[in-house]
Amino acid sequence: MNTTEANPILFYKSAHHEAIWCNFGSEKLVVTFAPRKEPTPAEFFGQDFLEKERISYVVIRTMDNTWYLNDDMDELLAAVRARIDESGAKQVTLFGPSMGSFGCIRATNALRPNKIIICAPVVTLDPAIERRWMSDYDHMLPAYLLRAHEMLPLVDGVEVFAIYDPDDKDAEHVDVLSKTNPLTRIEIRGAGHMVLQYLRDSGTLGKVIRLLLGQSVNLKDVSALLTRSRKQNKSHLLNLPQKLDKRGKLQAIVLSYALRRFPDDIDVLLAKAGLLARAMQFQEASEIIERVATRHGRRSLGVSLGRALAVFVQKGGDPARVEQAAGLFASPQPRARGAQIWYSRFLRH
Repeated sequence: MNTTEANPILFYKSAHHEAIWCNFGSEKLVVTFAPRKEPTPAEFFGQDFLEKERISYVVIRTMDNTWYLNDDMDELLAAVRARIDESGAKQVTLFGPSMGSFGCIRATNALRPNKIIICAPVVTLDPAIERRWMSDYDHMLPAYLLRAHEMLPLVDGVEVFAIYDPDDKDAEHVDVLSKTNPLTRIEIRGAGHMVLQYLRDSGTLGKVIRLLLGQSVNLKDVSALLTRSRKQNKSHLLNLPQKLDKRGKLQAIVLSYALRRFPDDIDVLLAKAGLLARAMQFQEASEIIERVATRHGRRSLGVSLGRALAVFVQKGGDPARVEQAAGLFASPQPRARGAQIWYSRFLRH
């Protein structure tokens, strides 16, 4: 085990980006790019894990969700390259989810790592392929179009691991990248765009990342780990009922199991409320929704609550019965895009 003492240093700061460097003297060095966050900025991605593992790192974030496309990015990457050279590390890995995966793609040809790990990858901002976050990067498209030819193909020799849901939009991005570079696909069905949350819920996130950071990756070990964790995975248990939309009895069985595993979990309780609303059991559904809102307040303000409210009124429930829960959305504070979309559906109905 590496026992070198190290202190994190904020070595780069601009209006658009910040970067922290920490050198444990390890043979591995990991450069991470933070995902999109509302409100901005995101926390530095993976820092706690890398500290615990005592792996040298550079962690980078944008201050304003500008997709690592601001003009100072070249300056930042030059500063990161200098830190890599200083570290003496033998294996350099770039790692990021969602917008952070786009940061990896943006940086690979400048930093020339040995490996990149991209989760729920966003490989291109071409509006013909990707429009989910156009409100973020619409004004950045000129900068992207100027840089796009520099990003793909990736430099020869870099090993690419893509962790994604093959049934999600992200699969299109994996296909785009596969046309220019060989890659290893790690498919997690039912995770949607939140593949890291899926792994975290199953208690396997750290184990999977350790395996992928290894000198030689055994994919059978990764696959076996993911398979074993499914029954303990809240994300899997919540996504499965959505795929059983026309099989109410099976939905109820899966959610009953989820409630036994996670009896006080906000997302599981609100999924149960949605199932009850679909069965026109509005009294029980509204009691669960209001109880969650009363007990947890703004902690319950998210996609699960928005979805439960939308389903409740769509099926004919009286909005007055869920007035307190709906009132949480009246706050002017920023909220996740997904939660806002579901609340908009609630208002529409």
